[in-house]
Amino acid sequence: MHSATHNHRTVSPDYAQAVVDGWSHAELLRLHLHELPRSLMGLDRERRIELLAERPPMTGTPWDVLLAAMVEHVCELHDLEPPAWSQEPERFLDIPHFFTNRYRYGETMVYAPAAFLRHGAGLGPRAQSRRRGIVYARSSFSCALIRRACGLPRTGR
Repeated sequence: MHSATHNHRTVSPDYAQAVVDGWSHAELLRLHLHELPRSLMGLDRERRIELLAERPPMTGTPWDVLLAAMVEHVCELHDLEPPAWSQEPERFLDIPHFFTNRYRYGETMVYAPAAFLRHGAGLGPRAQSRRRGIVYARSSFSCALIRRACGLPRTGR
C-alpha cells in the first residue's frame, strides 16, 4: 500500500502523481477522501488557503473531478472560498462518474455532498463516512421514502 508524502508542503502534485503511478482504486479513494481533508485540517487557516491555491496538474481521469469536489467540499465546511482551479470546466463532468458500487447509485445521489454532485463525482454513503474523513449532513431521505414517493414496491429490506 502506498502512503501520501505531502507532509503539508503541497497538496496538488502528490495526488496527480499517485494517479499517474497507478495506485489502486481503494488507495486513491483513501488518499482523496481521507488523507487530504485530514492533512488540511491540521493546518492553520492561512496555510490551508495557501496550499489550496496551488493548481494541481490534470491527469485526464475522473480523479481530477474527485479532487476538485473534495477541495470544494472542505472549503464549504470551513467557510473558505474554493480555489479558482477547482471551478475550471475540466473539473466538472456532464455525466457523473460513480466511485461506488453500481447498485448504490440511488443512495449516492441522495447522500452525496453538494460539491460532489456539482462536479459529477458520485460517492456512496460508506465512502463518505466520517471515519474516512468526509463530514456531511445525512439527508432526511431514505431509499424507502424515495420508493414510496415514486410508487415503487418495497424491496423486502
